[in-house]
Amino acid sequence: MKRLFAWGVEYEYCLTNPAKDVGAKGLATARTHYPQDDDYYAVINIAPLRIVLMARLACLTGRRRNDIVKMTRRDLNAEGIFLDESKMDKPSLVLWTDELSRRSQRILSGCSQ
Repeated sequence: MKRLFAWGVEYEYCLTNPAKDVGAKGLATARTHYPQDDDYYAVINIAPLRIVLMARLACLTGRRRNDIVKMTRRDLNAEGIFLDESKMDKPSLVLWTDELSRRSQRILSGCSQ
């Protein structure tokens, strides 16, 4: 959230970052709020295209942001997308679905539709 609000301040969507004083220590506690569809769409509706495409790909693959950012064209093959999972420190294959295939082609072509 801290980074999201920092982005919002930078692009003048909000005046201040209410999470600026939250330290890493707070991450050790259990979550009390899990993002819902409304949270996701609130960010997607104002985010730059690159962020929107990466968020959709992350949702479709179930992978973390770092895994998506590190992905290259070489990770795509006939079976699916080969990704190194940062959390598990092991590679995995995400099999193609119709939606994942369509989204990947849009990302590669730079098209948002």
